[in-house]
Amino acid sequence: MSEPAGGRRLFSVLVSVVVVLIVVSTQYRNVNPSAREGRARLANLTAQPIVSIRLEPVDFKPTIAAPIDVTDRESIAALAAALSHLPEHNPNHPHATKAVIVRIRFPDREIGGTLQLTSNDGTTFYYMSDIENGWVFGTYLVPHGEAVFDLIAALAARPR
Repeated sequence: MSEPAGGRRLFSVLVSVVVVLIVVSTQYRNVNPSAREGRARLANLTAQPIVSIRLEPVDFKPTIAAPIDVTDRESIAALAAALSHLPEHNPNHPHATKAVIVRIRFPDREIGGTLQLTSNDGTTFYYMSDIENGWVFGTYLVPHGEAVFDLIAALAARPR
């Protein structure tokens, strides 16, 4: 006995919906205008009009005890240089030893993500849609990542 045509059509529609959902979920970072704009700003962060950079502790590897608002031009320039022109990176089972949330504030918006120093995969910056979580819009390898965390430690040690 053959299957009714309506059942085959329903199955075909369900398969199509699943395929579209998979494509959208894997390509969202490429088609989302906000993601593209943020990646463009990160590509040359030193040329952007940064108002401030806020560093916040994370729950899983608290590197700093309290949030740090970086507003002086020299420190902003140093952090922007460390996070500018980063190559894309696909981390492979990273074991984070230090981590901090980074919020980069421009006059018109805020972007950011999590910066992680690992014991086995270098330092990675995860550019996120909601800064602390959400879609991963890009993952980047941060050369000289230990120096960046040294700078963060120095900023944390400054009197407030």
